[in-house]
Amino acid sequence: MAPYLARRFTEQWQLTYFRTHAGRLAYLCELIRRLGVKGPALDVGGLPETCELFRERTDLSQVDLTPDVDLEMQTWADTVGTGRYGLAIFSEVIEHFNADPAHALHELNRSLQPGGYLVMTTVNIGSELGLYNLARGQAPYAMSNLFGERVDRHQREYAPAELQLLVAAHGFDTWATTVNLYADAAVKRDAHAWCLERRLNPRLHGDTNVVVARKVLESPGPQRLHPVYHSSVAVNRPNDVSPQVRRRLRRGAPPGLEALFEPDLSP
Repeated sequence: MAPYLARRFTEQWQLTYFRTHAGRLAYLCELIRRLGVKGPALDVGGLPETCELFRERTDLSQVDLTPDVDLEMQTWADTVGTGRYGLAIFSEVIEHFNADPAHALHELNRSLQPGGYLVMTTVNIGSELGLYNLARGQAPYAMSNLFGERVDRHQREYAPAELQLLVAAHGFDTWATTVNLYADAAVKRDAHAWCLERRLNPRLHGDTNVVVARKVLESPGPQRLHPVYHSSVAVNRPNDVSPQVRRRLRRGAPPGLEALFEPDLSP
């Protein structure tokens, strides 16, 4: 969530938020511990409470919050400090952007030290439950609902391959998987059985995309890639990605994170 939206949360809503997202936050804390990052970190678009949680539950020396700006439109890396952080946490934010997520990834790269890590999570539009709902004529989205007023919601939900590609284009070696961090098994039982019958790859269909990325190059600028961006503005043609970017799409898991990259899709 962007900081300017966080101010709108009531105390009761925040309590509901943390109850809903408890599994994701616990997963992130364990992932950060296993990465072994101990220096300063940046919680991009998070909340003061998530910063405090990461400070308490990991070995990070400090966790800062991004400034109160439009993260996908304004230049903010200079404000937090370029090349300052060993880790950027970018969790459940990109799906709320409605204009230029590539700009945010460029700024993220600029804020990181060489070799620094980016940890991103976002809902998977291709989850088992999403595919099952789509096959039954229902929408696959996790939270595109309208509220009858202008409030925050998911603007675009991502599939694993396009998300990993978009991150890699901004100067990162990337590892990606999907895991289940929301809803209990009973909610997903029928969807899981349906996907098993069709022999779908479970690594692509958890409810949450996880990307772990390591900065290896300075970002060349916002890389507006198709299919995230419309072909009229994209820097590449459909299904055409440079070999340099493709080489940064790593398979498997970063060392030490193998167990956390398992999809765990048991009903």
